[in-house]
Amino acid sequence: MDTYKLELSLRDLKKKVRNLRKQELIPCVIYGKGIDSLAMQVEYQPFRKVYRKAGGNNIIDLKVGDKEYKALVHHVDFDPVTDKIAHIDFINVRMDREITAQVPLEFFGISLAVKDLGGTIVHSRDRLTVRCLPAKLPGKIEVDITPIVDFRTVVTVKDIKLPEGVVVLEKQEQAIASAVAPRAEEEEIKPAVGVDVNAEGVPIEKVEEGAPAVAGAEEGKKEEVKKKE
Repeated sequence: MDTYKLELSLRDLKKKVRNLRKQELIPCVIYGKGIDSLAMQVEYQPFRKVYRKAGGNNIIDLKVGDKEYKALVHHVDFDPVTDKIAHIDFINVRMDREITAQVPLEFFGISLAVKDLGGTIVHSRDRLTVRCLPAKLPGKIEVDITPIVDFRTVVTVKDIKLPEGVVVLEKQEQAIASAVAPRAEEEEIKPAVGVDVNAEGVPIEKVEEGAPAVAGAEEGKKEEVKKKE
């Protein structure tokens, strides 16, 4: 497991939060079993750098003065206007107690349903909920899509190889990935409603009642009348 570290400092609750943000500080809180909730602050850029790598499912060593805490990033609030980090919730964990966390899935392999049949892989889930000791918490769970050789095969939770000591809480039959067939590039051209077609599907031009069946028929009728006269 990778090691991530951050230094935090106690927050003066008398100071306005907006003033902290002007100083490139993020207000945050640490809570969890065995400790009282602590109002803290952390420098913006160091946290941003660590969070990019650790995400919410890697243990971060938090140093607050002479004390240290093992924690996970439980929640991050973003400013709706600037999209900058506005607040962080850290949850303290005990290394000898199991925790529950969501872990992202990473798909790998070559599916014959895609390579040979032109299909597209569809992901039913992009993360799974697991239970394990903090030291066993994986940063990601790999899912092999190689078994998907046709449009009937489905990769489920029971097909995933998990690290030792990690238990997935979703049902074993939960679908994870499958393949869908490609759409026809060209749809069959159908004649408009009410149009007659021949055996080859070519529209037959209708002749109005009383109109000549072929070109020149009207002229032929005129010549026949003249002869009778």
